[in-house]
Amino acid sequence: MNYKDIPEYLHASEFYLNLDPLGEEFDIPFDIPEEIINDMEDFNKFYKIINFFGAKYPDFMKNYWVNNSLEIIKEYLDISSENKNMFEEFIFFEINNFEQFESVYKIIKFYNFSPPDNYIQYGLKNKDEYIKNNKNILSEELKYTSIIKIESSIINTGFLNVFEIKVYLNGNILFRENSDFFFFKYRNYKNNL
Repeated sequence: MNYKDIPEYLHASEFYLNLDPLGEEFDIPFDIPEEIINDMEDFNKFYKIINFFGAKYPDFMKNYWVNNSLEIIKEYLDISSENKNMFEEFIFFEINNFEQFESVYKIIKFYNFSPPDNYIQYGLKNKDEYIKNNKNILSEELKYTSIIKIESSIINTGFLNVFEIKVYLNGNILFRENSDFFFFKYRNYKNNL
């Protein structure tokens, strides 16, 4: 490969910046495809290229992430520093759907990242629709729970204190009490029969 043949999205990479523009041809251990990602195989190729060059993830990889985040997490969510760095960039990309929102949640939880503003804003903007769409799942997960405790540190993230908390569970509303912790109490009549 020649210096002039390196794609523009790699020009800010460590590898490129350390090359001599007048230097000889050099070898890289793969072909560089067109800047299009159609499937995970294409994504994997670009992932290797980005890590080889030490470059930032280009927009076309982030765009693939938006609609395929669960698939990417399934393959890349682990303790390697390369994957952690990738996800650390991806969580700041605009969230456009619930799959991506849930993927960012899994990443935040796995790597113990602070929730980015775009995640909080999407959650606030779409909270009612998310609860409505996931009502049955939430009900099943909380079926045998009578008190839900949310620590004040979570409240301080700015996510929960912006809006009045409303969660619908089997037709019952959970109520909020003010203290160092937020407790939600409800009566699940099915469990009390």
